[in-house]
Amino acid sequence: MLGMVQVRRVTQVSTADVAGGAELVALQQHSAYLAAGWDATLLVGHRNGPPSPGVVHLGDEQGRSAWARGVRAAAKAPVLRSGPPGTALLAVAEPVRAARRLAGHEDFSHPASRAVLTAAATSDVVHLHNLHGRYFDLRLLPGIAEAAPTILTLHDSWLLTGHCAHSGACERWRTGCGGCPDLSVYPAVRRDATAGNWRRKQRIYARSTGRLHIGAPSRWLLDRVDASMLGPAVADARVIHGGVDLEVFRPARAGEAEAARERFGLPQGAPVLLTVANGLVANPWKDWGTLHRALGLLGSEEGGPVTVAALGEEGADLQLGRVRVVFLGRRTEREEVAAAYRASDVYVHAARVDTFPNAVLEGLATGLPVVASAVGGIPEQVRPAALPGASLSAAAGAAPATGILVPPGDPAPLAAALRTLVDDPALRRRLGSAGRADAEQRFSGSAGLGAYVDWAEELAAAQRPS
Repeated sequence: MLGMVQVRRVTQVSTADVAGGAELVALQQHSAYLAAGWDATLLVGHRNGPPSPGVVHLGDEQGRSAWARGVRAAAKAPVLRSGPPGTALLAVAEPVRAARRLAGHEDFSHPASRAVLTAAATSDVVHLHNLHGRYFDLRLLPGIAEAAPTILTLHDSWLLTGHCAHSGACERWRTGCGGCPDLSVYPAVRRDATAGNWRRKQRIYARSTGRLHIGAPSRWLLDRVDASMLGPAVADARVIHGGVDLEVFRPARAGEAEAARERFGLPQGAPVLLTVANGLVANPWKDWGTLHRALGLLGSEEGGPVTVAALGEEGADLQLGRVRVVFLGRRTEREEVAAAYRASDVYVHAARVDTFPNAVLEGLATGLPVVASAVGGIPEQVRPAALPGASLSAAAGAAPATGILVPPGDPAPLAAALRTLVDDPALRRRLGSAGRADAEQRFSGSAGLGAYVDWAEELAAAQRPS
């Protein structure tokens, strides 16, 4: 019918509905597609949150044999699933799969994810996010890309390696992996089959040549794609920065900082440093060890008390000289998380590797100076001050500094940066004010989400008959 508006359909795929930063991005993108009038579905491997419109749980049982489903159900009984009997039953259910995993092969045996291929056949665009997390069969990727224009947003480097989501200092992913220096890095494998895993992915991408539209939150990650075995599969690629909700994460208004400190049991009138990470102490990508040592150095010096609020970790308070570390536990409500930022004077992000962490953006948006490790995409987020004794701008006309970047793994410069900001409230205010302005200019959440919607519209329009 003339004048009839065609409703576009997009299928997104993500590891879970609620988990870490990558899953939050996918869920926010789902909302952005809906708000733009798309018929949007978000297929997730694991459902952790309450039911949400258009969010569909793939599960991991559909497509398995009746025998496998029955034995797997028994293995997951509460009395068995956490011990050797449960593990043994899972091996009995699917012995070939278990043998391959034992040999170090990445596990793509997730037949329920064929629902993505089915959905692609009726979608104008497919938008994929993290594909690891034991839910997706990567061998389906060429078929999906053939069925519909496919945007693939990378949140880490798993697609480029023989098993790990972040390779750290290892460069073997460039040439074929093998001789892996750390098989325990997530997603861990039991034996070194990383060279074979790498070649397997290379063969999958060779069947997708020139068909994948790659998005990445940082130039650092996109440069890695260009240098990897995924490169030949790329039709086009764009850096689309992650964003932050500037209405939720904003500087404290009159009385809000004091109220937030009272809420979390933090002291009034003394500097509060905030660090945020799920499972901070054991998180393989964050660097609690270096931060702990840096706080010990800061605590051993003379001066007034300093409090460090650690959001995302449980535990008893630590006293390190004049520094007290308070573990606030995990908080999932955005307003509660935002209140923790407003209670603080400095945001500190010690990391071994990070792609484009949401927490850094949240700190900038709240008007906090950021002290962070210069790894991954973080230098694209933080405009560093050249300290000590230098101007806050690198040159005339340069954008004002918003924080301090430090080398990874070295507690001394991290402690020095924290000391500088603890001792200089005026510097904290200048960096924080510049950070908020930079967040408004570069990291608005709606801008990044809208860029993906616009890209999807371009791809869908190119497929329509003229």
